[in-house]
Amino acid sequence: MIKVFLDTDVILDLFLNREPFLTDVRMVFQLARTGELALFTSITSFTNSYYILSKIIPNVKAKEKLIFLEKRIVLLGTGQKIIKQALYSKFKDFEDAVQHYTALENKMELLLTRNIKDYKNAIIPVATPDRFLKTRNFYG
Repeated sequence: MIKVFLDTDVILDLFLNREPFLTDVRMVFQLARTGELALFTSITSFTNSYYILSKIIPNVKAKEKLIFLEKRIVLLGTGQKIIKQALYSKFKDFEDAVQHYTALENKMELLLTRNIKDYKNAIIPVATPDRFLKTRNFYG
């Protein structure tokens, strides 16, 4: 089982039915259902997802989507160590740095995002969902 950390943009692709990314994200969740992947995200991504969703859809619907997600993914906390690493890192975007160091601290094997360029200083492997699925021959 591959431990995969999902960035906020991947979660939002699923919940907002964003094409052309939706098929790949659904496949990632399907692979988690079959036990090939274990999915994780940070509490930061979880709360950021709610914030963004609540600006687009009613709060009740946004909360329903997070309840769906919470049942299918492990939420990882952040602490002072991760925040310090992010603050003093070479990442241009602080939120991306927090995501990266949360994934690193929790020994993720892969971070899935659509913003590869934002993770050029990453220590762990980073891929888009479509690239990951193609390289692992899950389809395509």
